[in-house]
Amino acid sequence: MLLRLVNSSEEPHRIHVGGTPYTVKAIDGNPIQGATSLTAGTDLLLAAGGRYDLAFTMPDATVTLSIDVNEIPNTAALAFSPGGTAPPVALGTGPLFDPLTYGTAAPTGEDRYDRAFDLRLDDGFGFAMGGFNYVSSSINGRLYPAVPMLMVSEGDRVKVRIANRSLIDHPMHLHGHRVRVLSRNGVPATGSPWWTDTLNVAPGEVFEVAFTADNPGIWMDHCHNFKHGSDGMVMHLGYAGVTTPYTEDRIPE
Repeated sequence: MLLRLVNSSEEPHRIHVGGTPYTVKAIDGNPIQGATSLTAGTDLLLAAGGRYDLAFTMPDATVTLSIDVNEIPNTAALAFSPGGTAPPVALGTGPLFDPLTYGTAAPTGEDRYDRAFDLRLDDGFGFAMGGFNYVSSSINGRLYPAVPMLMVSEGDRVKVRIANRSLIDHPMHLHGHRVRVLSRNGVPATGSPWWTDTLNVAPGEVFEVAFTADNPGIWMDHCHNFKHGSDGMVMHLGYAGVTTPYTEDRIPE
């Protein structure tokens, strides 16, 4: 069976998977090289806006997927059974799947970058939604539209360091591109190339990611928690020579 999990909420969710071993075939639609079987009961952390493709052989028993109730009080669960009538099985917290070390490694290419950016995600006071509030939504100490645009040229190899210094998760999502995770908290990725378009950055975490600027435009880069986005955690990636008729006085609410 092939199962696609999509988190359409604004928060990351820890998902319990019990009743059968399984493999993670893709992250955000990007195939995993050398995916191996994970032990039944291995949990998944699914970023807001993130997607996982899972594959398993249906056993002669019930397979259950459920949301971690320790994180968010929620009894939602999905059960697969040979007869289609079995109820979900209660599942406890298991080991957490780690894309940083999963699958077969591949070269990252030339360790040279034309552009390098440093993003610091913080809590603090700022003007957002017409008022002065304490928000968990600043990028380099600023809120949209005051966050400077990241400027690139077509063909650039780009490296970005993202440090979450706030007290809450931020699922960062760059439109029009996918990024490859190079490291987390200084530990290099050793598994299959971890390509993603929505990266959950938990409090205290530091990620290094890279991408090739191969899709000219002016692209939004924002937190996929839309409350954070509406509070100002929005910036843009711009290509040299690309312009837009829209100006700050025409910003939508």
